[in-house]
Amino acid sequence: MNIVICDDDYTQLTLIKSCIDYLFKEHNEVYIFQDESALIEFILSNSVDIVILDIKLKKGNGIEVAKEINKKLPKVSIIFMSGYAEYHEYVYEAEHIYFITKPIKMNILKNAVIKAAKKKQFDNMTIEFRNTFVTIDLSKVLYFESKGRNINIYMDEGETKILKYFKLSDIENMLTERQKDIFIRCHQSFIVNITKMVKFKSRCIYLNNNESINVSRRYLKNVNNKISMILWREI
Repeated sequence: MNIVICDDDYTQLTLIKSCIDYLFKEHNEVYIFQDESALIEFILSNSVDIVILDIKLKKGNGIEVAKEINKKLPKVSIIFMSGYAEYHEYVYEAEHIYFITKPIKMNILKNAVIKAAKKKQFDNMTIEFRNTFVTIDLSKVLYFESKGRNINIYMDEGETKILKYFKLSDIENMLTERQKDIFIRCHQSFIVNITKMVKFKSRCIYLNNNESINVSRRYLKNVNNKISMILWREI
């Protein structure tokens, strides 16, 4: 992930960056800015996933900056932070994931970044199908099943979508690297959304809709590694 922090207090900037570097040791780049104009210029020309934004800035208001980000880059997740309680009621003027009060506690910062990262992982998947485009809300997908020459997509509330003449490898190739952390190939016939798992026991993934999916020996090591990684992040 690419994470950007904006705070006019350089001491706070470096402290938050150090915390994120410590908490999330792999696959993250963290950039810091004291000026909101430089921040906007950077995120418009670079790929950014999360912005951690102080509300009270020397030259402006972080809420107004967030509104501009919402408008121009709606997929960027915003985390507000402030030491001023009076701003709490105004943060809802802009789309955001979390509000952190200063002084910042490491466990609260960790929870905020994890929540923002999960939102990014659940971007929609757009599939070209029969000369049209089908959009799949990945946050609602329980699992993908290869059945004959089709892919069945089982979703929350009993919904099922069918993609004809698709293979599971086609789905895997369309997933981003972040999405592959939660959509795990566990069998020749199944890719499972691991965030829907309630239990993993005896080579079987139990889902929150009371279904269970077997894990084959071929994919067992990878499934164990992915589950261990997710559990470590949530400690």
